[in-house]
Amino acid sequence: MFTSEVDRRAVPLRARAWGMTLGSLLMALLAAALVSARTIPFLLAVVLVGFLLRAAHGGWLADVVHRPGPLHMSLAALLGWSLITTLWSLDAAHALTKLLVAATVVLGASAIVGLSARETRINLLHIAEGIWIGLLIGLSYFLVELLSGQAIKIWLYNFIDLSPADLPHGHYFRWRRGDIVRISPVDLTRNASSITLVMWGAMLAAIGSLEGRSGKIVAAVIALLAVAVVALGTQETSKLALVVGLATFAAALLSRDWTWRLMAAGWLFACLLVMPLALALHKLDLHNASFVPKSGQHRIIIWNYTAERALQAPVLGIGMHSTHELGPSLRSSTPAAKGETQARTLSRHAHNVYLQTWFELGAVGALLLALTGLATLWLVRGLPAGAQPYALATFACAAVLGGASYGMWQIWYMAMYGMAFVIMGLAVRIYASGPALAPPLPRSPQA
Repeated sequence: MFTSEVDRRAVPLRARAWGMTLGSLLMALLAAALVSARTIPFLLAVVLVGFLLRAAHGGWLADVVHRPGPLHMSLAALLGWSLITTLWSLDAAHALTKLLVAATVVLGASAIVGLSARETRINLLHIAEGIWIGLLIGLSYFLVELLSGQAIKIWLYNFIDLSPADLPHGHYFRWRRGDIVRISPVDLTRNASSITLVMWGAMLAAIGSLEGRSGKIVAAVIALLAVAVVALGTQETSKLALVVGLATFAAALLSRDWTWRLMAAGWLFACLLVMPLALALHKLDLHNASFVPKSGQHRIIIWNYTAERALQAPVLGIGMHSTHELGPSLRSSTPAAKGETQARTLSRHAHNVYLQTWFELGAVGALLLALTGLATLWLVRGLPAGAQPYALATFACAAVLGGASYGMWQIWYMAMYGMAFVIMGLAVRIYASGPALAPPLPRSPQA
């Protein structure tokens, strides 16, 4: 990886070796995330190790511990309350394991962004390249797979001679004479989840690192590829997140303050009023409406039943990670209600972070989640003006994905949000270090 800005200053390779290394790690993280979302926890840990080694080499490893702000404290309170609820969780051992992962993601993501403050502009340029190049690679791969019926994956799986026993979700695959001939597009759904979360940070990184119109052109290409991939994919939640994210970005360009206020109001509504909303959607019979996608109908049933069960322990909840244990047992014993095609019961995942918080952590947890979101928005408000529309769009996409996708304690899911925080945090750092917002770099002695 190389940039014209570095070239003109004739910076020696040794002065930017760490930036190239960290940029390469981030490139691998973003590209692999769109190939398989399950790689995110492992690769995010590798990126963290890379930043820690860089800090140790530079002599500022002590900076990994920095002064906590409102976001740190609200997250600590939320995780602390989650820990307390493990006392009455249906599976305390698994809950503690998930809590340890959540704490690691929070601390690791915070450490990466904090340590980047000591990086030179030269290294930040290579980190930026890793971000936007990695996402371009991942989006290009994803688009080819969508248009070709996953020809790359089919070839690879057949080349390494996988059998049905080697693959989860066997119903996604069609076999003929021992070879895979078709993979359902649903198999790509999980991998699409991170696109709307990281696209805005990659766009900002390109704008902050590339000179002239080049940054805007790369950002536009990223946006167009992301729109194409999400539109052609099967994950309806990402489509909704993309629409909301684009609307938020446009609104923030017109008025950052009003957009910030609307985001805060929407977040409070989602956290504190999600239960009556879930009950109302079911009461309106939308789970039987023909215009609602099948997956949406199923979610409305799950949300309604989750909300009804949450009312049985509205203050303290039933304990962290209990949905995962309670859902399957209820599903197997609950028939479909009259006039409905699907069982009116819980799922292994609530498919709604706000409802799952109420169900497992009660009103106390819901309030702490609300404060965490407000602390995040407060952090966004302190960013450079040009970076705020990108950060607000990322927050909006994250809020939508949290409202209709997976379970909040899934390891890859928590790591995905940590990755989004890292990418946006690094992108803001890169943008703020640019020539327009920072003093020029000193010339190299060899220049």
